[in-house]
Parts: sequence; C-alpha cells; structure tokens
Amino acid sequence: MILNRAETSIICENGILIEPKASIGVFDFGKAEEIVQEGYEATMALMDSIKDAIHLRVSDSVLLQKRMNSEKN
Repeated sequence: MILNRAETSIICENGILIEPKASIGVFDFGKAEEIVQEGYEATMALMDSIKDAIHLRVSDSVLLQKRMNSEKN
C-alpha cells in the first residue's frame, strides 16, 4: 500500500483547511482519542474564521424544527 499526504495546496477561496498538530500515522488506531482532541483543538483555533465564512445562521430552535420535519418525511 502506498500512502501520500493529501494535496492541500489548492483550496477554493471559500475553503478553510484544518490541520491538527499531532504527528499520527495512518495505522495509529490506538490513538483515536488523541486524534479527536487534536482535531477539536485545531478546529476551535479557527472558529472565528469558520463563523465568518458562514453567511446564513439560524437559531437552535429553527434548526431543531427543520430536523424534526425532515425525519417525518
């Protein structure tokens, strides 16, 4: 099996690349909690940029209602 790092140099103008700091191999299954934590921390560090990129925001109650309606269909 040959593994290459994903090509991330081409990001669309609306894209946000989240890069966790952990140096974890593809087969480090035992480090799942560490991987999730690193992803969470990297995401939270970019949260202001992520929120700025979202142009339409709805309240939690509206979102819940939409989810309930989609489950009925």
